[in-house]
Amino acid sequence: MPLVSVFTDNIRPDRLGRYQELIAELASEARKKKEAWHWTAHRVSYGPTARIYYVSNHEDYADLEKQGDPQALFTRVLGPTKGEKHLEQVNECVISNERALGTPRPELSYPREPAQSVSPITSLALIRARAGQQHVVEELLLKLAEAIPKTGQSASMASFQAVTGDMLGYWLVRPLNRLADLDNQLVGRDLLIKAFGQNEGDRIFRSGLEGIDQLQREITSYNEELSNPPS
Repeated sequence: MPLVSVFTDNIRPDRLGRYQELIAELASEARKKKEAWHWTAHRVSYGPTARIYYVSNHEDYADLEKQGDPQALFTRVLGPTKGEKHLEQVNECVISNERALGTPRPELSYPREPAQSVSPITSLALIRARAGQQHVVEELLLKLAEAIPKTGQSASMASFQAVTGDMLGYWLVRPLNRLADLDNQLVGRDLLIKAFGQNEGDRIFRSGLEGIDQLQREITSYNEELSNPPS
């Protein structure tokens, strides 16, 4: 089963600059040494702005296991002594962190095979389904994916479902080239109404909302300096 690993660091605002210096040094060394653990860094621009996501893709759990934990990464890239000290300094800058695992849901995405390149900006919806209502949320995501080609938009969306942590969680990702792309993209209720008509689109949207316990939207920006992307 393909997996997406997401490290979330919530950083002390007064230590954000130092934190980014430390991670940039790690990422630079990882790129030079062709470290096998690849990740892309995405800082929240709209939402909790002292939050950074580190996203990596894995073929399965065996592939995930090979990468080890952050301590192993810092040790491989920077050496045992410097790596340990570097990680301690990073942790001093962090309020909290979390690692989540998800799996792609291509049948709830458009297109089903997303582009491999990293987009400069991402619109991210974090969805928590009500207990027992996952099928309702998935029906909403399916209809949103179907609506994009029906309306002739050039937009895309990728859906993921959590497999650790909050098992009721879904992530909906919309890649953007620039923030202004949102001016030309219909979302949510408006997208469904244009694709399926006023009555049916409104019904799909209202039904989907009834299955959602929490919904949060963020916009993130890709930070190449903090990343070790696949070549």
